Amino acid sequence: MRIKILLVVMLSLLASPIYAQEVYTLQKAIEAAKANNKTVGLYKEDLERARATSEVVRSKYFPQITASGNYFHNTEVPVMTMDIGSFVNQIPLLQNIPPIPPKNIKVGDYDNWAAKIEIQQLLFASGKVSYGYKAARTRIKATEAGVESAKQASAQAAGESFYTVILAREILIAKQDALNRSQEHLKDVQTKFNSGAASRLDLLRAMIDVNNLEPEVTKAQESLSIAHTAFKRILGLNLDAQTDITGDLDTPSVKINLEDAESRAVKNNPRLNIFRFSEKAAGQLELSNRADWLPKVVAFGSYTYQKPYFTDLEGMDFLSFGAGLSIPIFDGLASLSSMKESRADQKKARVQYLDTVDQIDFDIRKAFLDMDEAARRIKSTSENLLKANEVVKIAEASYRSGAVTNLDVIDAQLAVTQVRLAVLAAKYDYSIARIRLMAATGEL
Repeated sequence: MRIKILLVVMLSLLASPIYAQEVYTLQKAIEAAKANNKTVGLYKEDLERARATSEVVRSKYFPQITASGNYFHNTEVPVMTMDIGSFVNQIPLLQNIPPIPPKNIKVGDYDNWAAKIEIQQLLFASGKVSYGYKAARTRIKATEAGVESAKQASAQAAGESFYTVILAREILIAKQDALNRSQEHLKDVQTKFNSGAASRLDLLRAMIDVNNLEPEVTKAQESLSIAHTAFKRILGLNLDAQTDITGDLDTPSVKINLEDAESRAVKNNPRLNIFRFSEKAAGQLELSNRADWLPKVVAFGSYTYQKPYFTDLEGMDFLSFGAGLSIPIFDGLASLSSMKESRADQKKARVQYLDTVDQIDFDIRKAFLDMDEAARRIKSTSENLLKANEVVKIAEASYRSGAVTNLDVIDAQLAVTQVRLAVLAAKYDYSIARIRLMAATGEL
């Protein structure tokens, strides 16, 4: 019987192209979700962006070097005429020397070009760069915490989806068992009806019971297929991939201490680290913005080659260097506004941190209570299931001997199915609560 039911489960998963089937445990599913989930991928891109921003800020520590050059052609070149002879002839003592003809001097050339290399080094910025770089590095840590938080969220979703598939599988098995049991009972009623020991009413009731269970099995098969598809999506797998799950619904095993769980959450939950580092980064950025109204010292230098260089048509190269000091006087209160903005971000991160602490505490307490309630239900429903199984065996045997009615058997079979589903629901609720507790404590 069990083999037949498992074959039905496997056949329900073969409606897509053939892929190599991969079997997932809970831990393997969690690791796959952390590695492949698309939301985690988006947060990783944010991390790359934060690292790039940090490199941009760090570049201010290094010299800024630029090279430039230009060329232009003149169709006409200015000419300056120097008539030294006229000047000499006006001096009596020099009037007897041979005449000196005027001399034309070109100012520039037809072809002109220049090349220049400039270097600039920030020497002192009153903490603008240093605090800005610290803030950027702290932002990286906040973003890394964001990646870990996304991984925890995807791990939680994978865990919940994992148990949803197991629940859907177990419900299908329970429904198939109920249908098989009902079909066996229909055979008994048919045998009695043929011998005149059962009425047509009993036969119709047994047939209706079978007919009612058949669509429930079909619906359970559909639910299992949907659960598998959702599972693959959360893990970032191809939806046509063939997957299977090995494992069972969780049951109470160890006693969990509430205070210990809360302590681990404050230490391990990455959501808290997001706001811890965001608050620290905002404080560092405030100090960086404060430097905008403080002195800044810059050193600079250049090497230039220019041809022609004024009247020197052969060209000339030369060096120049120096330093500059700038002191802001008034910037329209832009620096003050930037500091206020950073201070507001710092307060906001602090409020978000405290709110997240409260939310995590609530999540832990709720998961703790849900686990406790589900554990109680597991115990009571499991005890009821033992009794219900015994009742249905007695009812089926008694019906064959004529001690009970057909309706008694149908009621007993319905009761055992309902109790079996109640056990599954209790185990599923416990499993989900445990996954959520582990997510809240940052231990998935």
